[in-house]
Amino acid sequence: MDEYVPPRYTIELWHRGKTKVADITRLCQDIDWSMTRNGVESLDFNMSMPDWEEKCRRIGENPNTILKPWVSDIKIKRNGEYLFGSVAVEANRNLNTDNARVLVQCDGYLNLIDARYLNGRWKGIETTDIAWGVIQEAQNRPNGDVGITRGSKQYRTGIRRDRMDDWEDINAKDALVSLTNLQDGKFDFRFTYDRKFETFQTLGNKRPDVVVHYPDDGLGIGAIRMELPQSGANLYNNIIGKASGMGEETIRYSAEDVLSQQEFILREKVQLYNSIKNLSTLAGHCEADVAVMSRLVDLPRVTVRGTQFDLNNIGVGDRIVVEQSKYSSCPLSGYYRIEQLSVKVDENMSEEITLTLDNYDL
Repeated sequence: MDEYVPPRYTIELWHRGKTKVADITRLCQDIDWSMTRNGVESLDFNMSMPDWEEKCRRIGENPNTILKPWVSDIKIKRNGEYLFGSVAVEANRNLNTDNARVLVQCDGYLNLIDARYLNGRWKGIETTDIAWGVIQEAQNRPNGDVGITRGSKQYRTGIRRDRMDDWEDINAKDALVSLTNLQDGKFDFRFTYDRKFETFQTLGNKRPDVVVHYPDDGLGIGAIRMELPQSGANLYNNIIGKASGMGEETIRYSAEDVLSQQEFILREKVQLYNSIKNLSTLAGHCEADVAVMSRLVDLPRVTVRGTQFDLNNIGVGDRIVVEQSKYSSCPLSGYYRIEQLSVKVDENMSEEITLTLDNYDL
């Protein structure tokens, strides 16, 4: 077996995603990062304040303005390849006698269109074109441009939709994510490190070459631990949707999963969709919600060491093989999709990687 070589991480500080300011890798400690399918990436780390101020002095920058929430980007590389870009949302200065530090929390670019609300209208438009239209609408405001452009990788679902008055004042981030969850014409998206928006039929690939075992039998990737949480607290198999309107004018739609009702018990939930103003859109949302809510939440989590798991070669959306053979009450066997990667990186660049998995819809 080849000798293991620890990964080389690079943490870069940028101004509004356009201008690289500094490589701050040597300052960063307790690096935690995560990537989620159709979700927001995260990156957290901290720095010694004296070292941070010395770095700023050497590059001729003011430490009070060079790192600023919603202005500063942090981009992360692994072995020379960008994993993702993010924007600082917190830069906390913690002072004490022995260990003054700067604590930084960053969100992926999807959150650049959070806290934006839509008034756009789309009729008979391809679903992924509506998705791009949501981003355009979010940016077409005074002082609203955050530099997101449309990338060359684009998927066409073949499904045309209407989004008219029913999307008035809907949150842009929520609107974009909701399009990926509809039962017909699903798709995945991502934002690249340089703020390009891309869409795919599905992220990742089927990976029969990646096999995770518990307990470690020496035949593949050995798991440090596995968790199989199983909760029915939020299981609902009859979604009673209410949209806009008052009294008898309220738009209503009920979506049921009869098989779930027979397997468990009838559990109903009244769901308010206040921004929706027509029945067809309400029906799509109710059907999408009941498809998710009518099953137990049992997203397995598997933790592995970075020595056996190459994050430059395996990513979110990949379908990997997981086998658990020791306990019959924790059944895990077959292909599972990686929904989220969460990574802790220590001072030696050793990685502990937790995979959140799902075998739903595979």
